[in-house]
Amino acid sequence: MARKPKFDILKAVEALEPNMRKAFLASIEDVRSAAQLSVIVKALEDGRTDDVIRALHLSPEFFAPLDDAIRAAYLEGGRQSLAALPALAGSGAARLEVRFGMIGNARAEGWVRNHSSTLIREIVSDQVASVRGFVEGAVRNGVGPRTTALDIVGRINRATRKREGGILGLTQHQTSFVTNARSQLQSGDPGAMAQYLTRTRRDKRFDSVVKRAIAEGRPVAAKDVENITRNYQNRLLKLRGDTIARTESLGAFNAGQQEGLQQLVDRGAVQPNQVRRTWRTASDSRVRDSHQNINGASVGLNERFANGLLFPLEAGAPAQEVINCRCVAETRIDFLGNL
Repeated sequence: MARKPKFDILKAVEALEPNMRKAFLASIEDVRSAAQLSVIVKALEDGRTDDVIRALHLSPEFFAPLDDAIRAAYLEGGRQSLAALPALAGSGAARLEVRFGMIGNARAEGWVRNHSSTLIREIVSDQVASVRGFVEGAVRNGVGPRTTALDIVGRINRATRKREGGILGLTQHQTSFVTNARSQLQSGDPGAMAQYLTRTRRDKRFDSVVKRAIAEGRPVAAKDVENITRNYQNRLLKLRGDTIARTESLGAFNAGQQEGLQQLVDRGAVQPNQVRRTWRTASDSRVRDSHQNINGASVGLNERFANGLLFPLEAGAPAQEVINCRCVAETRIDFLGNL
């Protein structure tokens, strides 16, 4: 029998996460760099939100690095699923060597293409909605066009010469967090400013600045608001990158693992009834109830677990079953099952 230990899977996935995170952040950096600030400002002055969106170049082409990272994670999952198995015996004395195949494999190529395009399309769509809502809010609050433009694309860091802060890359919810945080800091209301100090992702190095403003009964100074907000935005963007890295690396890896097992069957190396897959959680307090309930449950190669998923983080599953999931499927193959 062969079994792929959970800790080996997680170790392999953890090695993939930095590349996935880097790919997402590089895509956002590319969007920022390509943004036409003067065009955005002019569009805001004229009240043409659609032209603001166009000037930001929010299109799938900018997320090619993320597509490459998903492919790499999928490929690694497939390779690992086969590498964990002992040498397979053929009909004679020779060993049956099986390699994970992507080239010319319509099923494998289709998974990567469909999953990657769906993820990127969702990111772009959410980003467009985020920017549109942000612009509408800025207009209601009387924020000037140039300030609004910089709040979207970020401001140049004199040390790195790159744009930082801005809402690009943030989800709609994260963008609302930024908007509300800025309002709290600018309000001059002690209760509202104290509420800012409860934000988990805030940069605590600025807490003394906020506390001083509260004590003096005044709003936080404009320059400080800009610095505090920029750092808050950067931390939220890092959180987004971490979430995508964790979810997409493990999801693509698990999908590749499933494909690798199917390729074994396709090539006649094993029979479907020889394969058993067991759901394993991270075994801590953060595990979802629906996943904890099936921890240790085993199914066949193409059977679904009780929660409806073929494997953990299956593409197309409801977000509540996928986001930040750390579950894996351990594989066991009974090579003597047909004897």
